Amino acid sequence: MIALLLIVVGLIALVVGAELLVRGASRLAASAGISSLIIGLTVVAFGTSAPEMAVSVTSSLAGSSDVAVGNVTGSNIFNVLLILGLSALITPLVVDQKLVRFDVPLILFVSIVVWVFAYDLKISQGEGALLFAGLIAYTIRCLLVGRKESAAVKQEYENAYHQPESTEEITTKSSGWSNLAWQFALIVGGLTLLVVGAHCLVEGATTTARSLGVSELVIGLTIVAAGTSLPELATSLVAAMRGERDIAVGNVIGSNLFNLLGVLGLSAAVLPGGIDVAEQAWKFDLPVMIAVAAACLPVFFTGHRISRGEGILFVAYYIAYVVALVLSATGSQALPAFEILMIWFAMPLTVITLLITVARSIDQWRWQSARERFTHSGNTLPHVVVIGGGFGGLAVARNLGRTEARVTLIDRRNFHLFQPLLYQVATGSLSPANIAAPLRNILRRHWNVSVRLEEVADIDLARKSVLLADGDRVPFDYLVVAAGVRHSYFGNGQWEPAAPGLKTIEDATEIRRRILSAFEAAENETDASRRRQLLTFVIVGGGPTGVELAGSLAEIARHTMEFEFRRINPSSAQIILVEAADRILGMYPPELSTKAQTSLERLGVSVRCKTRVLQVEEGLLTLASPTGEEELLPATTILWAAGIEASPLAKRLGEQAGVAIDRAGRVAVNSDLSLDGFPNVFVIGDMAACSDADGKPLPGIAPVAMQQGKYVAKVIRDELPGRVVATADKREPFHYHHQGSLATIGRSAAVAHIGGWQLSGFLAWTLWLVIHIANLSQFESRILVFVQWIWSFITFGRSARLITGVHHDAIAPQPESHEPDQVNV
Repeated sequence: MIALLLIVVGLIALVVGAELLVRGASRLAASAGISSLIIGLTVVAFGTSAPEMAVSVTSSLAGSSDVAVGNVTGSNIFNVLLILGLSALITPLVVDQKLVRFDVPLILFVSIVVWVFAYDLKISQGEGALLFAGLIAYTIRCLLVGRKESAAVKQEYENAYHQPESTEEITTKSSGWSNLAWQFALIVGGLTLLVVGAHCLVEGATTTARSLGVSELVIGLTIVAAGTSLPELATSLVAAMRGERDIAVGNVIGSNLFNLLGVLGLSAAVLPGGIDVAEQAWKFDLPVMIAVAAACLPVFFTGHRISRGEGILFVAYYIAYVVALVLSATGSQALPAFEILMIWFAMPLTVITLLITVARSIDQWRWQSARERFTHSGNTLPHVVVIGGGFGGLAVARNLGRTEARVTLIDRRNFHLFQPLLYQVATGSLSPANIAAPLRNILRRHWNVSVRLEEVADIDLARKSVLLADGDRVPFDYLVVAAGVRHSYFGNGQWEPAAPGLKTIEDATEIRRRILSAFEAAENETDASRRRQLLTFVIVGGGPTGVELAGSLAEIARHTMEFEFRRINPSSAQIILVEAADRILGMYPPELSTKAQTSLERLGVSVRCKTRVLQVEEGLLTLASPTGEEELLPATTILWAAGIEASPLAKRLGEQAGVAIDRAGRVAVNSDLSLDGFPNVFVIGDMAACSDADGKPLPGIAPVAMQQGKYVAKVIRDELPGRVVATADKREPFHYHHQGSLATIGRSAAVAHIGGWQLSGFLAWTLWLVIHIANLSQFESRILVFVQWIWSFITFGRSARLITGVHHDAIAPQPESHEPDQVNV
């Protein structure tokens, strides 16, 4: 009971004494105009470490060297892991660069020196004197650095610690706190309480250790170390809550240096024979202390801050350290298993995490340095304007990132849309967010690329500027137009309200609404012919988009909705795919087209080739059969996937440049994808009418746009000032490398044409999955889509079957300027 009382009285005396000491010393130092970081490293740190000094010196003189060594080692571990960890949980701690450059490496160096000194399980009197001399040298350096601080530092520190809250406080200051004699009295009183408290704590701790049969080393590493570190804990937590992050971090760093150089050094120096070091301390505790000091380097280096996540990691490791001590002291049989867990799982995982964090921090540092350089010289750099954030435009922006050029990406959407999976949004398999990513997020690491959310109204080639819808003009040195395509009705634009196409997220959600609403209306319909019309779905166009829509619709009707309705049988729905050519997937070999048609028919899709659309009305389709006979086909839901045409910007460019425009509205370009007569203006993607080496027109697919984007970016990079490796008249022509084509039909069914290989079935479907996931812009989207697909494969479910939006009559569909509807290998 007496021992416990001594411990409590000792801890109280230590805390009060440290508070008085810090208050008096900090006010005295503030008047000298020293920064809060220097005060934290010296006055505050040394003051809060005075308990360790008192305890360790008293223990050494009393012959309890284990308590002295354990106190210093345990306090340093406690300071970094628990105090900094808890402080970072309150608020992320910003670390001054001076700490990263000098003080933290110094702690690691001194920790290693102490471990080397203790190799013979003893720190001699001479070694102790050397450590203490190091403390004197460090203090002198801090004072010299502090004196170089600006005079404004004094006012800043006084504002933090001397803000008067009332007239009474001002009077108190003028009569007492600012009095030099009173400040010295606070320091002397604090030191006295620290000595008394240390004596009580040591006496109580050693008595408790002997009565419980626990070694003095363990008591020193835990109870005494935590108790003597309470001033640091209180100081850092309060400083963190008040926003004084320099003091919160500097207190811990300075305290650890003071413990190693001053406390341990003086404890060894006061005894002729030095102090003994327990074998356990040399083999386990001192290495842990070194590891903790080493861990500070990458953590502090990463953005010069300690995040909340890193704070949680620190606290978790301190708990693990205490658990290891307890298990070791009690001889628990769980110790080997715990050691295996820490050595083979926790520590490697932490090292990997720290390495990744350091790598990201280096990348961030390089990004910030380049951004600062760009800020100073940005207006003098060549300006590249990219119109369109689809596959082609994004490829240009990415490949021009971090170059000596200003890049402006203009798009009326703030996101990049992965169009090849748009049909899965239309059929309820995925949500829009799964296949779209914010452009600013994608380009966040490209310091020289800016994104402008606006619609392009026109392009003035003569004045080398882009006219925006808000009336603003954006001048350019290089222009890349990748505005994409929209669906084409071959001169019958009046069909669009009755047969929407699939090019935008709005299109996809509208199609989803029509499909799901048709089933809901059929459930409530009593007239058989009207119900049959509601359950008839017609897809016009047998290309990849039409085939994928038809297959996905069939799976919804046959599997997903199988038991969800009470009055209708969803599997009775008629799904008709209409194609004017003699086969679907005309760009694929005939064998694969046949296999695709067979797979669709196995799902219940009726494929009608050599059938032309003559008229589209609301709920009615007029077809021309292979024999030329007209057929009226009632269908509530008609979806258009038959054709595309380039953005109207292509026509404007053709008119200004005097170049040809083809039937699809695409503008003719040179072999380097530039406009004839305008070598600084490039057109890529579906807007460009260009051919391959054999003279065949390039298909409107994503790989073409991406390869063109990379090519144009390289051309521009090579012509930038200071890096001219080519000129406009000596550019290498663009060559498209076709690596293959893929299209999915449904569950476990797809076709692939890769080189000379023709694949179908499950293997082609697996390849389709892998390639599409790999081409998604964000890692998060890849994970979410993969998980969603696995779940859908197992359960046949489609979680995104939501009916949203208004009736399609109230919608005015807007064409989207994004790239193609198919991903190829």
